[in-house]
Amino acid sequence: MINKAKWIWSEPIYEVNEYIDIVRDFELLELSPRAIIQISADSEYLLYINGALVSLGQFSDHPDHKIFDEIEIGEHLRLGKNRVAVRGYYQGESGLRYKAGERGIAFALSSGSTLVLSDSSAVARISPDYKSGRIHLTNWFMGFGFEYHAEGRDSFASPEYPLGEEWLPCIEKPLPSRFSPRPIKKLKLLPKANVKIIAQGSFIRRSNDPLPSVLMQTDYLSARRFDRFFEGSKAMPVSLSEPEREADGIYFIVDLGEERCGYLHFELTAQKGTRIDISHGEHLEDLRVRARVNDNNFADTYFCREGKQSFTHYTRRIACRYIEVHISSRGPISVDYFGLLPLEYPFGGETELSISDGIHEKIFETCKRTLKLCMHEHYEDGPWREQALYGSDARNASACAYYTLGGSAEFTRASLKLLAESVLCDTYVNLCAPAVRLKTIPSFTMLWFLAVREYTDFSGDLSFAKEHLPLMKRMIGNITANERDGILKPVPIDGVEPWNFYEWSEDQAALAEAIKKNGDRIEDGLYHAFAYIAVCSAASVAQKLGESELSGEYLKRAEAMREAFNRKFWDGDRGVFCSHLLDGKPMRYDELTQAIALFSGIAYKEREESLLCALAEPKGDLVKLSLSYMIYKHEALLSRGKKYADTVFSEISRIWGGMLLRGATTFWECEGGTESYSIACSLCHAWSATPIIIYAKYVLGIEYENGSIAVNRSPVAADYFKSFKAILPMLGVEIEGSQKGENTVRQLDK
Repeated sequence: MINKAKWIWSEPIYEVNEYIDIVRDFELLELSPRAIIQISADSEYLLYINGALVSLGQFSDHPDHKIFDEIEIGEHLRLGKNRVAVRGYYQGESGLRYKAGERGIAFALSSGSTLVLSDSSAVARISPDYKSGRIHLTNWFMGFGFEYHAEGRDSFASPEYPLGEEWLPCIEKPLPSRFSPRPIKKLKLLPKANVKIIAQGSFIRRSNDPLPSVLMQTDYLSARRFDRFFEGSKAMPVSLSEPEREADGIYFIVDLGEERCGYLHFELTAQKGTRIDISHGEHLEDLRVRARVNDNNFADTYFCREGKQSFTHYTRRIACRYIEVHISSRGPISVDYFGLLPLEYPFGGETELSISDGIHEKIFETCKRTLKLCMHEHYEDGPWREQALYGSDARNASACAYYTLGGSAEFTRASLKLLAESVLCDTYVNLCAPAVRLKTIPSFTMLWFLAVREYTDFSGDLSFAKEHLPLMKRMIGNITANERDGILKPVPIDGVEPWNFYEWSEDQAALAEAIKKNGDRIEDGLYHAFAYIAVCSAASVAQKLGESELSGEYLKRAEAMREAFNRKFWDGDRGVFCSHLLDGKPMRYDELTQAIALFSGIAYKEREESLLCALAEPKGDLVKLSLSYMIYKHEALLSRGKKYADTVFSEISRIWGGMLLRGATTFWECEGGTESYSIACSLCHAWSATPIIIYAKYVLGIEYENGSIAVNRSPVAADYFKSFKAILPMLGVEIEGSQKGENTVRQLDK
C-alpha cells in the first residue's frame, strides 16, 4: 500500500537537523474498525491522527531499504473531516548509527474504500518550536542535541487548528528503492519513571560558551538544604521557596534509582523565556552529571513559554541514572515532574533464576537488565553513549538473549540483516550498521559469521542463511584469499580504514598502531584465529543448507589454517600461543589468544591442557582479558568439564559482584568503571551480560541445535550451587538442581 504514496517533505531550508510539520486533511463517509496506516521516514516521525499521538519511532534502516510501520488507527478516526499530522525529523548527517538518505516521509492510510496517500496535496512548514539547522552534536553516534522554544509550540495536529499562509504544498519525490515491513515489534512506552531529587541549590554562570554541556560542566554550584530551598517532597512536585538574587539560577539533580532508557519528559510552571539546560548521565563522579565528556555533549536546552507546560523529546532516546537541571531564572518555579518515559522492547517472557548463592542470583538479574536496556531497534553496545550495532557486541548479546528473553530470534535476525546490508566490498561488515562508510573491525566480521551460525542453530530458521549464502561465500572467498605462508592477513579495502581492534585491554591502542605502522612485517595470530571461527561457522551453515561440497571445502581450508596457526604461533617454552609476530619473532602474548584458540578449536588437542592452565592461573606476562571477551575464556574452561568450575564462578563473583558492590545497577563496558575509556566508559554495556550464558548452559543445562531446545539433566556445573531454581516461560519448563549434580525438569502448566 505504501508503494502507492510519494516521498514528501517541505522545501528544504536547512542542510541537517531539520524539523518539519506535515498535515493532510481528508473526509470519511464511513468508518472501518480495520483502518490502518503505513508510514516510513528519514530520519524520525511522530504520527498524529486527529490530534492524538498514535505512533513514533522509525526503525533503524538503510537509505536504500526503508522499513515501514503499520498501525491500526480505527479508534482515532471519525466521520467527516479527519487530519493526519506528522512531525518529521531529518538528521541529515551520517554517523555510526545513522546513514543519511533523502529527507522525506511516506504514508498510506486505508479505511474501507478510502485511501489517503502522502503527496503534494499535503502541506508542510518548518516546525516553529525546535531550532533546526546545525547545532551541537551529542556525538557522532547519537547525532544532534536539541534546542526547544516552547513559545513557538501550537496544536497543529488538531483538525480544528487553522492552517495559515506559512503552510505550503509538500514537494513530491520518488520513493526509496525498497520498502519492507518492520521486522520486529514496536517499542513499548511505559509510565513515568519514579524519580527523587538528591541535590539542589543555586548556580552562578561565568562562561559564555555556546554549548550547554560546557555551561553545565563549569557553572559554579552552591548547595542548599532541600527544606530551605524547595517546598514539597523530594519525589516531586516541588516549588522554589525563595529565589536568591545574587545567583543566576537554580539547579537540582534527579536520581532515577537505576539506569533507565527512554524519552526525556518534564512538567513544570515557569515564566516566558526561562532557560532550562538539561544534562543526563550515568554517574556523579564529578559531584554533578558529567555533561561534557571529551567531545561528547550530553546536554540540551529548553526555553519556556508562560505558565504550566509539559514536554517530551521524542526524536532521541536517552539513557541515564541521573538528570541535572539548571534553570536560569529569578522568577517563581514549580516542577511537577522531571525524568523519563521509559521504553522497552515487548519480550515474550523472561527467564527467572534463583540461586542459593545470592551474589550469583543478583548477577544474573543485573545481566538480564543490562541486556534488556541494550535492545531497542537492534542490539546496542550501550544505551547511553552510542546505541550502536556492532558485530561483536551483537554476538554476545544475542547469545545471552536466546536463554533469557522470548522473541529474541526475530530480534537477532533483524540485527544480523542490518549488519549484512552494511558489508563493504563483499569482505567485511562495516564498523556499525547502519552507518557511514568509515572503518571496519575485521574480527567483528568473523563474529558475525558465528552469530549467523548460532542464530541458525537456535531458531532452526534456514531462510536467513539461504538468503545470505551468496554474500557469505564472497566474503569467505575474499578473506581467505589474502594469506602469506598459510597465515591470513587483513584485506585492504579502498576508502576504508581497518581498525585492528580486539578489546579494551592493556596497550590495545599501541598494538593497533603497531599493526598499522609495520604492515607486512607483522603476522596477526588473533586475526587468523578469528577468521578460523568464520570459516568453521560458514561450513556449519553450508552443511545445514545441504551444501555438503561447499561445507567440505571450508572444513579443508580450516584444517590448513589450523596447521599454519599451530606451526607459526605456538611457543613451546611458555606453553602458550603468541598473538603477534614482528619479523617472525614473538611480539605479544594475550589471554585472549589462548581463549580463542580453545573456544574455536584451532589449538591442537595435545596443547589444550597447557592453555587451560594458563587461563585458570594467568601469568603476569599474558595481557589480561577484558569484559568483552571474558565469555570465550569461561566457555573454554567449562567446556572441558567441571575441573575449572570454581575458577569460572569465582571470577564472575569477583568481577561482576565487584561492580555490584560499587553500586552498579547494570554492568559496565570496562571493569575499571567511570574513568576507563578516556573517562567515557559506559556503565551499561551489552557485552558484559555474558554470565547469563554460563548460568544457562553450564548450570541449568540449556542446549539448542537445529531449532530444538532441550535441558541436559547433568550439566557441568549443576552441583556447584547448593540449590537453584529457574523458570523459563518461553521454553515452558521449570528447572531445579542441587548438589546431587542432576537437574529436575518439569513442564510448566499452560
